[in-house]
Amino acid sequence: AIVGRLAEPSLAPDGPAGGLAVALHGHEGPVWTAIVTADGRRLVTGGADHTARLWDTSARDPSANALVLRGHDDEVVALARSGDGRWLFTGSKDATVRRWDLQADRPERDARVYRGHDSEIGQVAVSPDGRWLLAAGHRPAVHVWPLSARDEKPPKALSAHRGDVLAAGFSPDGKWLVSAGADSLVCLWQMGDDGPTEKPLRLGGHDGAVTALAFSKDGRWLVTSSFDRTAMVCDLTAAHPTGEPLVLQGLAGEAMAMALTPDARFLATAGDDHSVRLWDLQLEKQIELARRTAGRELSEEESRRYRVRE
Repeated sequence: AIVGRLAEPSLAPDGPAGGLAVALHGHEGPVWTAIVTADGRRLVTGGADHTARLWDTSARDPSANALVLRGHDDEVVALARSGDGRWLFTGSKDATVRRWDLQADRPERDARVYRGHDSEIGQVAVSPDGRWLLAAGHRPAVHVWPLSARDEKPPKALSAHRGDVLAAGFSPDGKWLVSAGADSLVCLWQMGDDGPTEKPLRLGGHDGAVTALAFSKDGRWLVTSSFDRTAMVCDLTAAHPTGEPLVLQGLAGEAMAMALTPDARFLATAGDDHSVRLWDLQLEKQIELARRTAGRELSEEESRRYRVRE
């Protein structure tokens, strides 16, 4: 397998020079997922060879000293890290999540295993405060573990979907756990001291499987994309977060992935129509244009729908 270096000439100041991609060799099969550690000096990858690998991007030859994390019995398909950068979490098709201490000389020695998810895991995430771990995939339930527990305990099962959960994560402000499913629903679970609430708020509006979600950095905006060729924008700070989301239409194919810029101004969506679309989410500019075009102010209903704040 080969993992290329993106955009910048190097991930670390003293790493390989030049603008060319650097091939990282070591995985014995396809590489399914990758993240960068909090300090930006190591790249983590997970693959079909049942391993996760840590590559030192400051080295001249990262392949020469890659650290291999073994323990899973099936493909590693999901990665997450704690906010302080100490812990790495790997999710696998073997239905387990493993926690690795990145500050240890030998992270594999004291790896902790989280069991209780009864199918292949497709997503893992850690809450911003480092207290909660979630896993989802190939089942209607999201499973949540308290990371403060010393003994292995069964996870809390959040069951609200009628089909597989295709995406899940925590909002950056830690107030929400959000899950999206093949049943076209988006569920918002409010987080408290004891974890997520028992019953979620349900966000409707999509007519197809919801395949991806993204949050603005401040936690205000939630964006979801779907096979129905739309993306929806939801204001999580509104009195009723699930009421009348903004719908972005115009995708020529099914939306497969998306990302928000750090300032939440632009949304990029990628679809099976071989295109990437860039959406300007500066609603104030769009609303002003609508006012000038229509020659009037927005109605009360329009103001509510487009989240105009006085």
